[in-house]
Amino acid sequence: MSARLDLVYEHIKNARKDLGAGRVVDVGSDHGHTAISCLESNVATSAVCTDINEGPAKICRANLDCAGYKDKAAVVVTDGLDGVKLEANDIIVISGLGGLNTIDILKRTFSKTDLPDKKTLALVLQPQKTIEELRLFLRDEGFAITDETAVKDQGFHYVVMTFVFAGDVDMKELSDIEYAYLGPVLREKYISGDPDAVEHYEYLIRTLQDRARSNDECREAVECILRLKEKTTI
Repeated sequence: MSARLDLVYEHIKNARKDLGAGRVVDVGSDHGHTAISCLESNVATSAVCTDINEGPAKICRANLDCAGYKDKAAVVVTDGLDGVKLEANDIIVISGLGGLNTIDILKRTFSKTDLPDKKTLALVLQPQKTIEELRLFLRDEGFAITDETAVKDQGFHYVVMTFVFAGDVDMKELSDIEYAYLGPVLREKYISGDPDAVEHYEYLIRTLQDRARSNDECREAVECILRLKEKTTI
């Protein structure tokens, strides 16, 4: 798998340690490689893979069957998690989709009347963009970030995040801008000198500065990173 998907898998594996045995539910699963890795290593007892398009779903089904998991994996052609009944100890994985698309999928999921106790679920998310809105949405829904990791893969920068339900996410020491753009866990990793976090923040400065000319929020985010950078290099 790619460095990005390897990191997604590592987050799933770490989330499983606290959650207990259960399924992995991979949204937009493409070729099913993440689910196969989880089944091969017993990180998941079974898998549900969804895709909105028939073509990728057929490839995913064929790959799962070829790997010997015909009876342990279901493939569903659907939008997000529509029509999928979630179970306790499920790890929901959404990687490679936009942040707003991910929010829309989760909003519909959280409104289900048959949703299991949120405390029994974990979310492993890797949004392609709009990560700041996704962080704030899940904070307001009561989900805390337990880990977030930056990775560079084939010239592109990504962040993989794990969320668990906490009910009340008290991060009063961080402004909304700091929480949304810097990420509470990634910020701590940056302060401690984590090289992947340092590289990601340099990337953030470059990309946000382009948007800061016409966006006050982006300008404030850049200022937050620069202040943090100054403190950590003194």
